[in-house]
Amino acid sequence: MSFSDKTYTITEYGGFTRGVESYGYQALPEKTFDALEAFILANNTDTGPDSVQLLSLSARHGVGKIITARNYVGLITMTDGTVIEILPKIVGGGITEGDAKRIFLEMLKTLKDVTFKNLNVSNLHTDRLSLLEIFI
Repeated sequence: MSFSDKTYTITEYGGFTRGVESYGYQALPEKTFDALEAFILANNTDTGPDSVQLLSLSARHGVGKIITARNYVGLITMTDGTVIEILPKIVGGGITEGDAKRIFLEMLKTLKDVTFKNLNVSNLHTDRLSLLEIFI
């Protein structure tokens, strides 16, 4: 059973469109896109020299508004239960989303001062699970 049937996965520097199918982007339902856009605008108040923009808004002719993941990998869980997965930009060239999830988990294991249970993730079939399900 899936934690959320509304999980959307992109890679870092990948993007979402507002309900429009376009090469290189994943279409989000308009309501979900609007909620994510509101989240970005509400949390985009720090403009100092040390600020890091995790998600950016732009527009493209013929496509409309685009949300792009920047400088961030991980999960965004929205209030309606929608989960946005942002994987490292290593997908492609023979590396699948499942491979990227496994590599991302290995990357997380190398963090200092973060406690993780040592699980045998090779038996979890991580390619079929969302990142949130893997952590639960």
